[in-house]
Amino acid sequence: MYSLLNNNSLELSLLLQSEYGVTYYKPSKSIQVELRSHEIGFSAGTILSFSIINDFFYAYLLISAGPHYSKKTPDRQISGFMFNSNANVGINIYMQSNLLFDLRTGFRHLSNANLELPNRGINNLIISIGLIYHLGS
Repeated sequence: MYSLLNNNSLELSLLLQSEYGVTYYKPSKSIQVELRSHEIGFSAGTILSFSIINDFFYAYLLISAGPHYSKKTPDRQISGFMFNSNANVGINIYMQSNLLFDLRTGFRHLSNANLELPNRGINNLIISIGLIYHLGS
């Protein structure tokens, strides 16, 4: 994370993040057995954060996008290389001067930009827990 604008109560930052996830899905409408897949990706975005408790607790809005790889997907979407788009709300708690605990929820859309068919996209509700290293301004 890198700060672009920072005053006492508002901060605008760029975020680069790696992502790994385990997802559970049903292959099709006719096959209702739940399967598991592994995903990996990278995204870049912007965060607008608001100070709730000075220099300790922040709430934020995040928009990001980037390349993504999913080992398996439902029949409506080809597995493999895709793009992800995210819109999230979350909280950050500073554990040290440059290390933050991150908790967020939001919406994610995956598709491959019609590079291969089928490409009807996958929409997810995301819950994420992690650590953020703040590079400063």
